[in-house]
Amino acid sequence: MQLLLSKRALSPTGSIYLKMAAFTIVGMRFCTADAIGQDPNNTLDSLELREFSTAGSFQLNFDERMDLNQDEQILELMYSENLKDWTKVDLNRLRSGEFDILRSATEARADAHGVIMERSYLISKATYTDGFFQLHLSPLNQKVSYELIRLDEQRFPGVVQSWDNIGMDNQENVYFGFTTELSWKIEDMSLFRYNQNAGTYDFLGTYITALQEADNYLLGESVPKGHTYMPFINGKLYMGSQGFHDFKEELYEPGNSLNDMRGSHIFGWDVQNETLEDLSKDYPGGVATVNEGIVALSPIPYGDHLFGYSHPLGNIVFLNHTTGAIDKIVPGIPWSLGNPISREIVASPNGNVYIYRGTESPDQRDLSFNVYRYNIASDQLAMLDFQCTGGFWSGQTVSRDQTEIYIVTAQGELYHLDTTTESWEHMGQMLPQELLNQGAYIRNISCISLDQSEENIYGIISRGENGAQSGDLIEFNLATRTSRIIANFGGGLYTGNNTRDSKGNIYFNRFGDTNRWRKDCGLLKIHIKSEFE
Repeated sequence: MQLLLSKRALSPTGSIYLKMAAFTIVGMRFCTADAIGQDPNNTLDSLELREFSTAGSFQLNFDERMDLNQDEQILELMYSENLKDWTKVDLNRLRSGEFDILRSATEARADAHGVIMERSYLISKATYTDGFFQLHLSPLNQKVSYELIRLDEQRFPGVVQSWDNIGMDNQENVYFGFTTELSWKIEDMSLFRYNQNAGTYDFLGTYITALQEADNYLLGESVPKGHTYMPFINGKLYMGSQGFHDFKEELYEPGNSLNDMRGSHIFGWDVQNETLEDLSKDYPGGVATVNEGIVALSPIPYGDHLFGYSHPLGNIVFLNHTTGAIDKIVPGIPWSLGNPISREIVASPNGNVYIYRGTESPDQRDLSFNVYRYNIASDQLAMLDFQCTGGFWSGQTVSRDQTEIYIVTAQGELYHLDTTTESWEHMGQMLPQELLNQGAYIRNISCISLDQSEENIYGIISRGENGAQSGDLIEFNLATRTSRIIANFGGGLYTGNNTRDSKGNIYFNRFGDTNRWRKDCGLLKIHIKSEFE
């Protein structure tokens, strides 16, 4: 498929307004020019082309899903200067040459099990020569494809959002959790498992149900967040919880006090017995941390321990994955209003645990703070000279041999920890330089993963400004320390880290849209095509 725009169509302002000529492609018929002229709001079958960056990249949006595994076809776009409500395309800022295209078209299907999936096909390139701008589609040689496994809202009407709650077992089944509303004031966490061989997902249970079965549920207790990555160790996936969504205010304000919070729980999914266990039932008070939540668990263990990060005080919690006990809680960076803890805790295989307090608001993304290191052998917490900026840590991904850890901040700064030398470095900003040059920035990114080759890191923007779009898939090359946007999955919130399989698939949670932070929940499975495929 090619889209041809003539330079002669420019209006006096250097922009054109688009409307469709009659055309049928893969069973989808665009509106005729006359029909659109009669009703400028008739955009049901419209195609939108808009400027994306100063380098001349453009985004192609299809309102209708289509299967693009067909022969190449051509669509000509006509123009009209009087349809002021149509998106403008500015051709004056294009440079000659070839450019990446950012939006992939999609098709949707439901399999025999009723699971709704979407697949995408990348539009490979754009060229602008001799007054013509052309988009080229290569459905048989795409770089990116994906499946969106949507949760059935008829079966699970209460599921609303997910923050990092994802992991994988040794059979490469993917586990993911979503906050679930039970009533106007009580929320739960629902746990699901995706079987990639069958292409289906199963509902495994909820945190509150596990607490009730362990006789450890306090009447009226809410467990809205399983905020942690799910490390898999010795046949069990571990996950932590908190009894509130966030804590941005003073700690002990009347009516909103930490004293009103019961505390966190530790859960384990036993893969062999297929049971969701409350491991905190025998802890003092039936909780892992009193009055606090656990917002993160380290992907890497050290000895018999995983490390949790308590919220909001930021203490280091030693979880013994052999006995299930909490062996120790180490005070972290002192709490300070407006300087919240990160959503990640970083542990190296050498017995060092790293923690960080930053900021959340993108208006404070230029502020810098020091990283702290706790050494297990010496039992000492020390402030390092190394600083991070761009918000608190919001995601991490680990190499298979655990020698490389990459951490992203809420506004997209990428950092690297070499665990062989315990040295830190700033890798750069996730956004491509051409977008940074035009003033674009990331408001929030909460997911990253290495690819199969461990040569690139991929992450999806949840919220962005000035050209950084919600749903943009960023490819950051570690060798060149440069990035590009290679696809867009649509507006939404994307979370989850460090979950990839041996087939080259990367997994993130997805929910919401450009306006909502809830609903439309599912698991996003992305396949990045390697040079050997």
